[in-house]
Amino acid sequence: MLLVLLLIGRWLYAAVVPLELVADEAYYWDWSRQLDWGYYSKPPMVAWLIRLATELGGSTAWAVRTPAVVLGTLSLWWIYLLAARVFDARTGFWSVVLCAATPGNTALSLLMTIDAPFLFCWGMAMYALWRMLEGGSQRAGWIVATGLATGLGLLSKESMVAFLMGTGLFVLLSLEDRRELRRPGLWLMTLIALACVLPVFVWNIEHDWITFKHSSSHFEAQTTDLARRLLRSAEFVASQFGLISPVTCALFAVAAVPAVRDFRRLSRKALFLVCFSIVPLSCVLALSLTRRVMPNWPAPFYAAGLIYTVGWLSGRFDSGELTATPRWVFFSRDRLLRGSVWCGAICACLTCLAPWGVHWSGLIGSKLDPTVRLRGWNSLAAQVASNRAGAPRPDSTFVMVAAGRYEVSELAFYLPDQPLVAHWNPGGTISSQYDLWPGPVDKAGWDAVILSLPSDHIDPRIAERFQDVTKHPTGIDIPLGGSRVRRYTAWLGRGYRPPQGESSGGPDAAIARHPTASTPR
Repeated sequence: MLLVLLLIGRWLYAAVVPLELVADEAYYWDWSRQLDWGYYSKPPMVAWLIRLATELGGSTAWAVRTPAVVLGTLSLWWIYLLAARVFDARTGFWSVVLCAATPGNTALSLLMTIDAPFLFCWGMAMYALWRMLEGGSQRAGWIVATGLATGLGLLSKESMVAFLMGTGLFVLLSLEDRRELRRPGLWLMTLIALACVLPVFVWNIEHDWITFKHSSSHFEAQTTDLARRLLRSAEFVASQFGLISPVTCALFAVAAVPAVRDFRRLSRKALFLVCFSIVPLSCVLALSLTRRVMPNWPAPFYAAGLIYTVGWLSGRFDSGELTATPRWVFFSRDRLLRGSVWCGAICACLTCLAPWGVHWSGLIGSKLDPTVRLRGWNSLAAQVASNRAGAPRPDSTFVMVAAGRYEVSELAFYLPDQPLVAHWNPGGTISSQYDLWPGPVDKAGWDAVILSLPSDHIDPRIAERFQDVTKHPTGIDIPLGGSRVRRYTAWLGRGYRPPQGESSGGPDAAIARHPTASTPR
């Protein structure tokens, strides 16, 4: 009942919240108009889900976000099943409540990014793995289920590889489960998972391993001084207090202490949860000392981490294992659990109220405004549409962006006819999915509204592609509240001349965009 009510409430909230698509959401939506087995920076699942949702509900922001609402909420079901199986139903219930009452789960259940399907698949894979390790007459079915869940996770986000690493670590450390290394089940599960992503590997081979190169760049150490690295790591830790609420994060940290201290005494169920929470979180924390780490990277590890925390607070571990309450904890564990839920619920509610709260509080447009990236795109599209309508040949005028991929995807979504928007790539290097798609080869002789960053001069390489380019007499200013404004310059290019070889796409194309075969929906 809790999950059903939560799902309905989040769905209605997504329909009324005054937030436009964040740039990544519009970017993935643009991917969904050209389905493939791979994309520049991410696996294909996010594009597939958005395509399914928009085919059913139209190309609206609400439809785009529907998969996030559904999968983000239903991922809590796997947390309940796992906690109930490892401990009992009461622990499962409070684990779901504690996880639902976090700003992170609230936000990731609204914004349609790769995290919603990834976290759903991660939770499903953890539960299926535990059932597989339990053995019994249904073991074969759970082997297949674990492999499929892991494979779907790999199709959602490359970080699902950490699940396979956690599985291997647990099997190596658990005396009862070490025998799995000699049994076919674990290896069959892994083969099923890898088979699911075989087409993605083939796609990457054909595209010079572009997705893997992009992902590996996230883990390259950045040269900087020790003080800067410590500050960066402290920022990451602070972000985690905001992600799962201050009290919950503090309780998790306190509960982790005895697990680290008595690691060799952990029971099988505690070891399972620790291998999928505390161990990988420690690795991410260490990584934050070498480079900037995004706040959402540890998100999957909190599923097992919060189950572990609730089990510790509820005294569900075996006698003599992690049961002694530290002397400096002045409140009962039950009061700590309920207090954590209340604190998280308040933080989650504040997250939901933020789109309206920034107006009421006067924070709109300030550095503390968390919604600034989700506003102004519709206004930008309206002004670009007005410029296109005022062009000499509006029916033969396309839109080109020389500002960045964010503007390309947002304009593609919010322009009235959702056209194919061209992306100017002056360097020729591949830096986004748009650089893998051919340019507007069917627009020879057309005019174009060109959007650039504020400038008195157009890039001469753009001017070469047109017979004539003139600056629009008025700039485009998009107020975001306070003193923050997005500023652009609009140009009109007449008589577009595609460069030779543009239809082949790739890094040699000066303008990258969908092939002629693609049509807007």
